[in-house]
Amino acid sequence: MIVHYTFKSEDIRRAVEMETAYLGERIVDGNGGTRLDELLMDEEHEVLFRRLFLEARAEVLLFASPWCRGAGSLSFDAGDFSDGRDFLVSLELSRHGMQDVVDAKIKEYLVTYILYRGFETKYPDAAALFAARSGAAMAAIRRAAMAG
Repeated sequence: MIVHYTFKSEDIRRAVEMETAYLGERIVDGNGGTRLDELLMDEEHEVLFRRLFLEARAEVLLFASPWCRGAGSLSFDAGDFSDGRDFLVSLELSRHGMQDVVDAKIKEYLVTYILYRGFETKYPDAAALFAARSGAAMAAIRRAAMAG
């Protein structure tokens, strides 16, 4: 069965913002203050978010290529924020019931990949955590796509 997915850029950005806010409130600096201002990836970081979202999207397309049956528009301009913001992909899944698992795990992968790449130079410990989470999400996608 072919399943069509749409991952809205705005939804992924909000999830990234929530995760960075949560993390920023819990990391304490030497003076007892939080690192929220340093870690928060919000609308002010739109160019960085866009670049990392497109990287994550490319990783999903490469990884899921055996199951891809069209991926929406594969051409995009990283500097153009007016069009092509969402990620559309169609996957052929062999087992009915796995579509929700794949949907949830691709969303998780997009968010955790963006966080991993966003933190890798400034906060390597946080980056390692999100790299591990994105790897686990990708492994779950593979298992769900191959199930059946």
